[in-house]
Amino acid sequence: MELTLKNLEEIVKNAPKIYFDMDGVLAKWQIDAKFEEIFEPNYFKNLPKWNGYHLLKELLKKYKNKIYILSAYLTDVPYPLEDKNSWLNKFFPEIEKTHRIFVPYGHDKNDFVDAKDCILIDDFSKNLFSWEESGGIGIKYINGINSNNNSWINHGGYTISYKLFE
Repeated sequence: MELTLKNLEEIVKNAPKIYFDMDGVLAKWQIDAKFEEIFEPNYFKNLPKWNGYHLLKELLKKYKNKIYILSAYLTDVPYPLEDKNSWLNKFFPEIEKTHRIFVPYGHDKNDFVDAKDCILIDDFSKNLFSWEESGGIGIKYINGINSNNNSWINHGGYTISYKLFE
């Protein structure tokens, strides 16, 4: 079911916490980047903001205390974690460090937080399926890059489109 801001607000107001993924939702993943580039300093720090930025800014107006960042990071090199925090400091300084949770790449996000009744806005269906299996509410951020196989849409899950903010 594709959500509008009004539909989303109905879901959000009852959730204890709202978690946002970064890459592909808030920060625009560079699909043409070479694999080696993601391991270089400043790669994540210099990603442009993506349309999910507007969604998060809108929700921060009413739900700041319920909003968290829940993002995976590469552990093979020291830069990604620092870069992601720098990116958040630039675009979302109002989100405190205690509301930023970083999960080692390859691990389920719901293994690091209690997903029950909480919302995860993410662009990666695997994360959302796992989230819902743990009792959470998954919302797929359709960013124009993902959703090629429609597994989440065929599942009947909630979606929100980047087109909402064009």
